[in-house]
Amino acid sequence: MKPRCILFDVDGTLINTWDLYMEVYWRTLRHFQGDHITKEKVIAMRPTSELHFIRKNIGDDRLEDAHKVMMHYYERYHDELFGGIYRGVPELLQAVRNEAIAIGIVTGKSSHAWRITSSKVLLGEFNIIIVDDDVEHPKPHPHGIRQAVETVEAAPDETVYVGDTVSDFIAARDAGVRGLLVLWSKNDREKQAFISRAKESGARDFFEHPDELVQALLH
Repeated sequence: MKPRCILFDVDGTLINTWDLYMEVYWRTLRHFQGDHITKEKVIAMRPTSELHFIRKNIGDDRLEDAHKVMMHYYERYHDELFGGIYRGVPELLQAVRNEAIAIGIVTGKSSHAWRITSSKVLLGEFNIIIVDDDVEHPKPHPHGIRQAVETVEAAPDETVYVGDTVSDFIAARDAGVRGLLVLWSKNDREKQAFISRAKESGARDFFEHPDELVQALLH
């Protein structure tokens, strides 16, 4: 049965922002903590949502100032380091829209970062967009997905959430929706380790290319 609502993660699922975010997180930490912070250390942290990253590593008391710095770097380096829309994703999104299925985003991006990226990257219209600012707890907490499902008035068992991390799957699982994981942002070495970790949380559906996802969801 086709879902009534399909929700997507953004970074690592629809668009490639890995290099951009690693640069931004690194420069933000260096700004507040000094030049001893290395990019390798930031990568090892496995950063997720923007605001969670700041709260965890810089602190609530400097949240607003740190996010302003982060967004300065995000905008400054966006054009240079943005990796583009993943091949096949525009066709995937259009296929969903052609079926008149509600389509939405639940992302760890802030509203500021989303405005910057969406002004430069043509991803089309969405029925619902939930960003980091909209939720009390980031993924893997299910709050954002639940909020999106309620907004579009779809039942959880009629909804799919598509992401690229174990946190994405856990958020979907705990929200009562079907969680699907994509592999196209990962190299061959990363894929098997990721699949093993995801299966420990109950994930069973993995997709190498957007075409496979279209077939699974819409046919």
